Amino acid sequence: MSSLGSHHLTLRPGAPVMARSPGILQVGLDEPTARVPDDPSVTRLLRALGRPGGVPAEPDQLPPPAAAALTTLYDAGLVVPVPSTEHGADPSMVALRAQFGPDAVRRRAARDATAIAVRADPATRSILDPLLA
Repeated sequence: MSSLGSHHLTLRPGAPVMARSPGILQVGLDEPTARVPDDPSVTRLLRALGRPGGVPAEPDQLPPPAAAALTTLYDAGLVVPVPSTEHGADPSMVALRAQFGPDAVRRRAARDATAIAVRADPATRSILDPLLA
């Protein structure tokens, strides 16, 4: 992680955190997944990783269980670097960059250019029109 420069780390979007067994948390349902200790410092780390600002790529003074968990999560691909310049940016774009890296901009543009049409009878149309506006 030392080569990440001015990035912060965030949990991959959609990666759930759940109790696996006594003393063990599992991050992610399908691959990638990782198991980390159910330790208060690890729980604090997971909460911080789930917030928009994440944690610095070189977090100082992490307790040993949290530092080991961060390495495990990063190696499993569950923690991804996001440029620090995006702190406070559009949360959906931050999530896309975390998920798809440099391809996020192209994917966002393609999604924005996609037209969606819905056929509906007049009664349903009055409900749908405000939702599709």
